[in-house]
Amino acid sequence: MIGTDNIGDTPEEIAGGVHSVIAATQQKFPGVKIILCSILPNARATDKMAAANKLLLPLADQRNVFYLDLASKFTPEGDNWKGLSRDKLHLTAEGYASWANELEALLPTVLH
Repeated sequence: MIGTDNIGDTPEEIAGGVHSVIAATQQKFPGVKIILCSILPNARATDKMAAANKLLLPLADQRNVFYLDLASKFTPEGDNWKGLSRDKLHLTAEGYASWANELEALLPTVLH
């Protein structure tokens, strides 16, 4: 969940950091396939994370880096988001199950 704790950074800085991690990973492990998960909403910086997610999407080339839009699955629910615990940050069992389902659906494309 890279980027989640970067609440003091701008969306551009968050995306730049994620890009650096992707580049370093690809350099260390040539040919590796990466699943880049969107940053989930949280009570500390929802709008900032949504803006960062827009900047992360173009990092996926659908050959080596694949974008998994989890944020859209964690929809508002009362004063929280579906799949997040009462702290409005960490996932519940339902949240982890949703993540697993989305990941399972993407894996055939990644492993192709």
